[in-house]
Amino acid sequence: MGLSDYLDRWYRCSQPTATDEQQKAIVETATSSCVLHKTHEDSVFKQWVKSRRARAMVMGSELERYLRLEPQETEDPIEWWMAHQGPFPVLSQLALNILTIPAMATDSLPRDDKTRIEQTKGGLLKDSYKWVLDHEDFLRWRDDRESRLLWIKGDAGKGKTMLLCGIVNEPSQSVRGIPNASKGGLLGDLANMISLLLPTYAHPFSFFFCQGTDSRLNSATAVLRGLIYLLLTQQPSLISHIQDRSDHAGRRLFEDTNAFYALSEALASMLCDRRAKGCYMVIDALDECETGLPQLLHFIVRGASEFAHIKWIVLSLELNAQHVTQAINTFIDYKISELVSLKGDKTLRDKVRHEMQRKADGTFLWAALVAQELRSIQPWDMLSLLKQRPSGLLPLYHRMMEQIGKLQPENRELCRLILSTATIAYQPLLLCALGLLSGLPAHITRDSLYIQRVIDMCGSFLTIRNGHVYLIHQSVKDFLTTEMSGKIFQYGFTAAHHTIFLKSIQIMKETLRRDIYNLQHPGISIDDVRQPEPDPLAPARYSCFYWVDHLRVAISHGTSRPIDDLHDDGTIYKFLSKKYLYWLEALSLLRGMPERRLASASGDETVKVWDAATGHCQATLKGHSGWVHSVAFSPDGQRLASASGVVKVWDAATGHCQATLEGHSNKVPSVAFSPDGERLASASWDRTIKVWDAATGHCEATLKGSNRVQSVAFSPDGEHLASASSDKTAKVWDATTGHCQAKLDVGRSRLDTIRFDETGARLLTDAGTFDLSVPSPSPPATLSARSPLYHPC
Repeated sequence: MGLSDYLDRWYRCSQPTATDEQQKAIVETATSSCVLHKTHEDSVFKQWVKSRRARAMVMGSELERYLRLEPQETEDPIEWWMAHQGPFPVLSQLALNILTIPAMATDSLPRDDKTRIEQTKGGLLKDSYKWVLDHEDFLRWRDDRESRLLWIKGDAGKGKTMLLCGIVNEPSQSVRGIPNASKGGLLGDLANMISLLLPTYAHPFSFFFCQGTDSRLNSATAVLRGLIYLLLTQQPSLISHIQDRSDHAGRRLFEDTNAFYALSEALASMLCDRRAKGCYMVIDALDECETGLPQLLHFIVRGASEFAHIKWIVLSLELNAQHVTQAINTFIDYKISELVSLKGDKTLRDKVRHEMQRKADGTFLWAALVAQELRSIQPWDMLSLLKQRPSGLLPLYHRMMEQIGKLQPENRELCRLILSTATIAYQPLLLCALGLLSGLPAHITRDSLYIQRVIDMCGSFLTIRNGHVYLIHQSVKDFLTTEMSGKIFQYGFTAAHHTIFLKSIQIMKETLRRDIYNLQHPGISIDDVRQPEPDPLAPARYSCFYWVDHLRVAISHGTSRPIDDLHDDGTIYKFLSKKYLYWLEALSLLRGMPERRLASASGDETVKVWDAATGHCQATLKGHSGWVHSVAFSPDGQRLASASGVVKVWDAATGHCQATLEGHSNKVPSVAFSPDGERLASASWDRTIKVWDAATGHCEATLKGSNRVQSVAFSPDGEHLASASSDKTAKVWDATTGHCQAKLDVGRSRLDTIRFDETGARLLTDAGTFDLSVPSPSPPATLSARSPLYHPC
């Protein structure tokens, strides 16, 4: 019986739900280790199990046998249940469904992010946020059924995030939960499995903290993953809404280019469920969502209007000045109370408090940064330091930069290297990785304490937590990349990204080797791998994932040096020729190897689908009556298009032919799906391009006016098509009207390949790269080529 079936039947069955006494029959879990325990209430629980209908008898029998087991320790619940599938086939399937559900695998856990933020910012003080709980706007939002969205705005550093932490903490102290149900590694325990059958929280708070400086936390997709994850941990019965979708699409549903749309529909389905009634959805720092913000805003507005039983809180950048001042004064009092050196001097303590309150200018972050400095100096120097510190964040940041400027030239350069690397990194870096990527001297990178000392010299721009280095606030990144860009990035952002790319290649070349974890067996499952301590891959972890991203930015402006890295015998060639297999091994060990499939077209009239990791042929699709010239997956990976003289659309999972699209009179060398997967374009030697409805197979448009068309591609927004023809021209079309908007003469014998770059502002072809500003004149504009970013093939 599948997880969704079991949960749905349990909640929809006509029998009365369990009594309070029966619901208490839960197996308690040990907090010190993952031990499977039994309780004195087993008999009550057994009676409850036996009262279920006949379809639950198998589950009940297995539960009874499970309860008779002696307590066992396990560090890996998945491994334990895999090993016990024989005696517990139904129970183990339920456990494994729970433990391996794709949507539960989020890159950063919201609760951990909340804890990190509270500790990084000096702890959560109730007096600094309790005012909002009695504010009329908050009370109206809380009590009025028609008031569903509370939008809190404030400038950077005004304490919005800590305010949110306080709001989230308030209800959590009074809701009912199952003890230890959310402890890591304990989901394999029976207590947590039973918790999935009981409503756990009366009013679940599902929250997410956006962070622009961390690529794992600054996208709309990450926001939805985090909200879904927390909602499921509090109302596990809603897992059926995820299970139903993942059963069909697998993990790809939550990772590919359409992940946001799949997740948004899944979350919407969950919020429509009556079991989500009274749920609170909370998003902090919405302005720091850098990818997919318009789509996320649309979802929030839709949620606030459609789901009458759901409440929303959104925080972004401009708070009530009076309350903010009171809260900051309370925060300053708390920080001063932590200064042991002031305990016996009330007069000095009052003067320090007054000066801090006067200069804080309504900004929590200013108070936190200055308080941090006061902890490291003598009490008689405190007033002098406060008088030197300007009021407000930006002046304080400038003052911190002035202090760095007064360091010895060598130390000043070390700070510049650290700050530039930390600012443009896609996620917080380990100390060792930051030192290496920044290019610090070897005698410093060998000792993490030395790296910490360099970070200490960088004012208070950076903070260290759990061995990772964070920018203290998004405003720091904004400051360093705008007002200080000339000093921090001496040769520009492009050069800085290129430097990190080169350092990443160097780190990987020096770190990666065969069997780096000393597993001594090539066929071992990734689930059986235990990370060594210390981890030999730690210095190269970031580089393994992000070297390509830094290279992509470096070549985006077409400077010659990054492009040279792409040439034969260039940097990338040399790295891959020696370390390619070790890089793949590292990605696998770091659980960064995505599930990928390849499709190939062939002259034997078939299409083959391959596992890219193993090289195993997963399927052979037959049905074409001639040479197959082109293949393309849909963005969600659910469908596959192939073309000979006709175009066929296949179910990528089953190999079933869903549609045959006829209308071309010559071979079709190129097919392409639109970004939303709803349309399919085909380019043919019959001098036409056809746009099809991918679901129905209906031809929506036929674009004429070209010679033999070799290649076709959609723009990232799906609004335009680009085509390459054998008459040395490329054209840009309106994908809806079929109007030709621009024409490009490349001046060579023919053009074989074409696509848009990620921004849609340039065309990438085998003849070079061309700037593109699509007008809509008639006749079509003629585009001129800029210096190619890529040399001709």
